[in-house]
Amino acid sequence: MEHAAIGPYRVLDRLGAGGMGEVFLAVDTRLDRKVALKYLSDPALDAPRERDRLLREARAAAQITHPNIAAIYDILDAGPHPCIVMEYAVGEPLSQVAARGPLLPAQVVAIGLQLADALAHAHAAGVIHRDLKPANIVLTPSGTVKVLDFGLARVFDVEPDASAAEAPTREALPTQSRLAGTPAYMAPEQLAGQPASTLSDIYGVGATMYELLTGRRPFNGPTVPDIVYQVLSQPTPLASAANPSVPPALDAVVARAMSRDLGARYQSAAHLAEALHVVAGSATASRPADSTGHALGLAAAAGPTTPWYSRSWATWAALVVALAIGVVAGFGIWSRRSIPPAAYQFVAVLPFTDASGNATPDPAAVGFSESVLTALEGLSSVTVLSKADAATHISGSTDVRKSARELGVTMIVTGQAQVIGDRLRFLIGVEQPDGRLVSARTYVGTSAELSTLQARAVQQVVAALNVSLTPADRERLTRVPACRVDAYADYSTGRAL
Repeated sequence: MEHAAIGPYRVLDRLGAGGMGEVFLAVDTRLDRKVALKYLSDPALDAPRERDRLLREARAAAQITHPNIAAIYDILDAGPHPCIVMEYAVGEPLSQVAARGPLLPAQVVAIGLQLADALAHAHAAGVIHRDLKPANIVLTPSGTVKVLDFGLARVFDVEPDASAAEAPTREALPTQSRLAGTPAYMAPEQLAGQPASTLSDIYGVGATMYELLTGRRPFNGPTVPDIVYQVLSQPTPLASAANPSVPPALDAVVARAMSRDLGARYQSAAHLAEALHVVAGSATASRPADSTGHALGLAAAAGPTTPWYSRSWATWAALVVALAIGVVAGFGIWSRRSIPPAAYQFVAVLPFTDASGNATPDPAAVGFSESVLTALEGLSSVTVLSKADAATHISGSTDVRKSARELGVTMIVTGQAQVIGDRLRFLIGVEQPDGRLVSARTYVGTSAELSTLQARAVQQVVAALNVSLTPADRERLTRVPACRVDAYADYSTGRAL
């Protein structure tokens, strides 16, 4: 098709092909600008219903204007095959970037922030990508991320062949179901047959960041059924297991974005962006000495640094006064000096054990640990290791602390429960993976006081984690759910079973 014309667009070159057709570089002869033409030649689009659906979603995506989303300029539907005219993003697909090896953590954080911002904007407009992956994301020479094909992922009749696992915007399953996406990057709920949602896009960001951090896909296999089985059955992989240089805080964010549990995953792209901003502001996200030519350093975001010798006399005076006050106050509180709040904690809540030594814990112990875990999951500066990962990597380990350190966990919450008639006794401990005990406290009460005991325990655990709380976090922690004692007992028994 080189030098051919499609409407007012003159084709210059062929850029590539995917599951839905071919992509060409063209020039808009009216505006004299280069564009990308996505020529949708897939025979399945001959079906009027499929064609109408895709064009309807393309028109919705065309309303989106965002610096990190490749714009849709035009939709040509006059010929035998529709053609989407898109912004021509000059750069390199992230799939090629990752193929050269892992990026520095700070680079991945910068990319993740741009992706999260793009998703937040698109989701607010009611548009879901459904096929977010490194091959659909271009990195420009200036370090700007451009997401391609927003809203253009089409539903395919799946085929059980391995080649489809590599095809863009295509998937294969042995069940002849109909899905949209690429299996290696699809969220578990999509592979299970549920419709894609905003949370599916968040999973795609997590999978993309994992690949950039490790140089490999989170799940891989010789056939599509192998990949699907891994996604649906294996624990969420940790990037640090493939690349030990990944900081624990970033490791936790990626794992949470890829959580198989929809409730544990970030509930919005904005929440994911908040978590990445915390990582970007922490010492764990080291600033890059970038040798790839990408302008992805985070130093610019912090603004220019003032040399120490150019500070004003007023600044030095303030520093001297503050130092003097600190020295005087320090003598008074030396024995109980405070520690600055942690910017972030990655917490493992282990199943509470029975203090009586029973192999099967009492349902009250299960319910208590569940309440602590649930409360922590909602805090902005805390990521909780999923129950599946805790059971697989920590609970069954002969050295729990070593396993926690290998996963990047920064705090471990443990507990013991003892039930004697209507009296309940819980011992809750918080410790660091190196074995240092941070807090230990006992709570005693009756079954009717259970919710109050749980609320007190959560407050104690949060205080031990020493994280900064937002107003929303504090308001959340004050809410104590009211429930009937017998109903809660039934719930706890169900969780134990």
